Amino acid sequence: MSNPDLASLVKSISFKYGPNVHAERPSYVPSIPDKQLIKDSLKKLGITDFDWKQWASDCNDRNVEQEQLYATILLYTPNVAKLEIDDGALSAVEGKSNKLPWWLVHFRQFVNGRNFGRVQRFQHLRSIRVDVQYLKLRHLAPLFRLRSMRKVTLIGLVEWAHTEGDSKEALQRLFRASVIDELHVEKSFVHDSVLDVVISCITHLRVFQYWSSRDQFMVNHRNSDDYWGLSDQAGYRPYNDTDPSNSWFSSWLETFSWRDDLHTEDRLYLGALGFLSGFSKLAHLELPMAVLAQQTQATSIAVESIAANLPQSVQSLTIHIIQDAYIFYQKCLDYMAVRFYDYTPSLQHIKVIQCNNGASLSYDWQGFGRKLLDQGVAFELIRSEADSDGDWTPYINNNSSDESDSSGYEESLYSD
Repeated sequence: MSNPDLASLVKSISFKYGPNVHAERPSYVPSIPDKQLIKDSLKKLGITDFDWKQWASDCNDRNVEQEQLYATILLYTPNVAKLEIDDGALSAVEGKSNKLPWWLVHFRQFVNGRNFGRVQRFQHLRSIRVDVQYLKLRHLAPLFRLRSMRKVTLIGLVEWAHTEGDSKEALQRLFRASVIDELHVEKSFVHDSVLDVVISCITHLRVFQYWSSRDQFMVNHRNSDDYWGLSDQAGYRPYNDTDPSNSWFSSWLETFSWRDDLHTEDRLYLGALGFLSGFSKLAHLELPMAVLAQQTQATSIAVESIAANLPQSVQSLTIHIIQDAYIFYQKCLDYMAVRFYDYTPSLQHIKVIQCNNGASLSYDWQGFGRKLLDQGVAFELIRSEADSDGDWTPYINNNSSDESDSSGYEESLYSD
């Protein structure tokens, strides 16, 4: 407010709000000149139907909500390109404890075409990351419709299936004609019926990352599956069935990353993404092994299925596999090691992330790596083990039981 030239140089803003946030810092107490500056500056914005006097009064209150101060600052940073926001609880207003934060109110007004006077329109804002606690996708929809926005990252989002008040048609209206390039949904659970709508509304999605997780499910130490209803979903699958017309993906997609912390028995979720072979621009792929395998019977897998289900355009492939499921995939891996070129002629690098849950089954990864290396494909193996909290801790295993080979092979096998 006091120095517009300095404010115009701000390119990145990070803030968080909620109970006890910044409790270690002294509370903001505006001086008389500060109060006058805030009043004058808000008045000059010239926003139609905007109670600038009330807004100024709120900002000058010693008990002002931190989030409202941050939202005010955003109005005066015309060249901000990146936002990082930690969502938190807001105090009750007029008996409503879950009001929408002011920074989101701004974005909603912009995308709906409201006359916002002299307020900047975030023409340069290209990236936003929101660490979600209380917000839902219907609240965050305006971020997807900003014309300048290219990358949206949401962390800790929980969205169950459609409800009567949150129908597919309502979501389509909220997310219509999004122009973002990248969508990252991390440590979240979003039901496929909801995710399907959001992805279908993005016209030219190039990068899609989804990390499904239970981290946000625990509520008052209750069992997560019971609380969120997963235990009642017979045969629940985190992915849609194979369908070439599925709108989660488009011909624009170049990078697709899918991590799944929800299931330890990954062999129960076979073959769900086999149609990836039809995408011509998909170059970078990260998936659980199970979703690439095509199950032919209850206990058998088509030997060529993993290689055949990859897009011909893929250049780098990262596979997550649980150790006790190797027996289901050994023949597929052996086939892929010698026949990959028939299916993926552009392949340059394969990374396998082995999730070791203590089972004794193993696979000859050195032999697999040699076969790839002989054909000019780099191979990297990362082993992960569960810690005492059940989280996976990765480490790169550089030890080899076969010492007859050269050190050059060892370097190629495990180097970045």
